[in-house]
Amino acid sequence: MRPLFSSFVFVQITESEIGALISLPWVINVLFWRSKPAVINNREIDIVKKLTNSYSNIRLEKTTVDINASVTILDEPIIAYNEKYGFSKV
Repeated sequence: MRPLFSSFVFVQITESEIGALISLPWVINVLFWRSKPAVINNREIDIVKKLTNSYSNIRLEKTTVDINASVTILDEPIIAYNEKYGFSKV
C-alpha cells in the first residue's frame, strides 16, 4: 500500500517550535498556506484516517486552486463525512 500523502509527516507543534523542526537534518521544509505554516486540525486528520480505513482505492491529484472561483463537480462519487453516519455519497 502506498502512502496517501507521500513525503509528508504530520506533526502537532506550536508555531514557536517550527524553527527547531526545520533545523532537523531530515526535515526539508514545512508546508505553508498563505505565507503561514499550514494547520490541519485534528478533526480533518480524523476524517482522513476514517476515509483511508473505509476505502482502499483513493487517488490524490494535483491541481491549481483559485480561492475566488466557483466549483463544478465533474465526476462522481462525491463523498461527505458526517460524525453520526460516517461517509456517504452526496
